[in-house]
Amino acid sequence: MVAAPDLPESTLAVALGQAAAPPGTDRDTLRAAVDEVRAALARTSGVLAGTVRRGKIAAVGHSMGARTSIQFASDERVATYIALDGTTRSVPDGYAGPTEVELPDKPSMYIGASRCLLTDYAAVPRPKRLVLETQSTHRPCGFG
Repeated sequence: MVAAPDLPESTLAVALGQAAAPPGTDRDTLRAAVDEVRAALARTSGVLAGTVRRGKIAAVGHSMGARTSIQFASDERVATYIALDGTTRSVPDGYAGPTEVELPDKPSMYIGASRCLLTDYAAVPRPKRLVLETQSTHRPCGFG
């Protein structure tokens, strides 16, 4: 099952100049999504009843959403995370969220463009995997 809420700190509108939501809002949004899904799964009837293993949560995000997924992975309910072109080193001008990213000690996978890997992969705790795409890049390659 996939829950994909909009993240108000790091939407395209923010990148285009709209004011961002207060710091921490993206992680709070992910926590609320997990709570809602778990509540739906706990019901004995309904669309989700008996369909998902509740103990296995992976956080996945792209770009600034990957940054949020890395931050959210410190939640004890999250077993692993995948960062798609995620940044741990830089943030766009005007970004209101936390600038430091604590790398969770959990299994992870980082997928990104080899021309501009936006994460200090050497600092990522093991077990970890890195997949580099050689025919693409993350535009813009770096922020600010």
